Amino acid sequence: MRRGTPTTLALAAASALAILAPRRARAEAPLPDLVVHRTDDTADCPDAAALAARVDRHMKRPALRPRTDATTPGSDRPSLDVQIYRSEAGYTAVVQTGEKTRQITDKGATCRGLADAMAITLAILLDTEVPPPPPDPVPPPEPPKTAELAPRLPPMPLVDAEPTTEPEPAQPAPIEAFTAPPRTFRVVAGAGATAATGLLTRLALGSTGHIGLGIGRVFSVEAGFLVLPTQTVPYSGKVKGAPATATPTIDLDLTSAIFRLCATARVLTEDTRAGLCAGALIGTIRGEGHGFVTNASATDPWIAGNLGAILEQTLFWRLSLVTRASVYVPVLRRSFTVNNVDAASDPQAFSPASVGAGLDAELRLSIW
Repeated sequence: MRRGTPTTLALAAASALAILAPRRARAEAPLPDLVVHRTDDTADCPDAAALAARVDRHMKRPALRPRTDATTPGSDRPSLDVQIYRSEAGYTAVVQTGEKTRQITDKGATCRGLADAMAITLAILLDTEVPPPPPDPVPPPEPPKTAELAPRLPPMPLVDAEPTTEPEPAQPAPIEAFTAPPRTFRVVAGAGATAATGLLTRLALGSTGHIGLGIGRVFSVEAGFLVLPTQTVPYSGKVKGAPATATPTIDLDLTSAIFRLCATARVLTEDTRAGLCAGALIGTIRGEGHGFVTNASATDPWIAGNLGAILEQTLFWRLSLVTRASVYVPVLRRSFTVNNVDAASDPQAFSPASVGAGLDAELRLSIW
């Protein structure tokens, strides 16, 4: 067998060193960025760090890199942009991944339900839609150290090489903050109790209710009812032919429809609004006598103007407490009289007051 030459031995040693040389460990792929924008009334919602931690627990591995600044992430790292705001519909989150947008809404009184839904949604998006970041390029293996085995070559002359400049990657367009369009109208309904004076008697208790259409955040149009049930008042006059020991009485009741226009504004907090209402009442007033020689009843039309102040306080979810202080001015005033009375007695059984007042308390539900 022929003995190998020095050149052959050098090449063999170089090949062995190239195979056995340790390769540089590949760096872990960078995580997608997560940016969270919150408004003042959604401060109870998780920020980027808290939301990323929730997603990590769902995926059982580090999945997102939270960003606390508002700068746009670099083009070499896919990102998730979350916009959180609050409206009458509840808490809403808009998740933007590249060119696609997802919207999540929760009607709860706190942000807890929305936070859970956002974490699950982001975990699903990371598995289905958001592509993983490109891995870092693997550096070429280091050349084997064969200086002692390879034959020495004469030094090469140095040549100035023109510097090469790589074009900078194009930066993506900044993500504009999402702003929910304001709701132009809303539908509400309410019912409650009322206490009135000057309409039938000095104090009459009844019921009231309404259904309304809100226009913007200030104006609303309402239609409802006002019912004052039977109020019994004694008749002080003397009736011809009636027993002297008997005291005649008169039953009075009022049923009316209400139409009004209200204007309110926020006071102190977002959940409290106050304003004024003006409208009209159209209905009937009914009287029925008892204990007279001949008992009779009568029903007459009743119309009044209305002006009042309103205060609305949100209780929870879409339920609020509405209180009103109103003044009623009867426009069509009708009186009830009694026939066959003594000349010294007043024939009037009921005469309405020129001005009445009322205090309402209602529970209002925002239907839409």
